[in-house]
Order: sequence, then structure tokens, then C-alpha cells
Amino acid sequence: EPIAGLFMQNWADDGSGDCRAEDDRRDAVAVCGVLGIPFHFRDFSGEYWSGVFEHFLAEYAVGRTPNPDVLCNREVKFKH
Repeated sequence: EPIAGLFMQNWADDGSGDCRAEDDRRDAVAVCGVLGIPFHFRDFSGEYWSGVFEHFLAEYAVGRTPNPDVLCNREVKFKH
């Protein structure tokens, strides 16, 4: 089975702050270059917002501490 790298951008990033998506994307491109595998990029920020983050905010607002990774796996990573 062929192997490829996939960078999933799950957050709309304006380029400010300490954790920038473009820096992470560049790192992923570099790793794929070292490994000699193709690189693919997908912007899942819309899916993440509606399928994960809105639920997180609603749960947090009523005093619960949800785990966004569970919904991300189901609604973003393994759905698309």
C-alpha cells in the first residue's frame, strides 16, 4: 500500500500566536521530503468548527468538560 503524508488543518489560523498552522504545515512538508513520500493538505477547519468545537462550547457552557478528540476522530479524521 502506498504511503503519503496528510496535513489536516483543523483551525482557521490568522498567522498570529505561538502555534501557527503554516509552521506545522512546513514541518510536515519537510518530513515528507525526508521520507520521500507525497504530501497532501486538507483544510478541515469548517468541519472541525461545526462537528467538534460548537459541541465543545455547548458542553463547557453547562459545566461539563468534553474531550474534543473523541468527536474529532469521529466527525473529521475518520469521516472524510
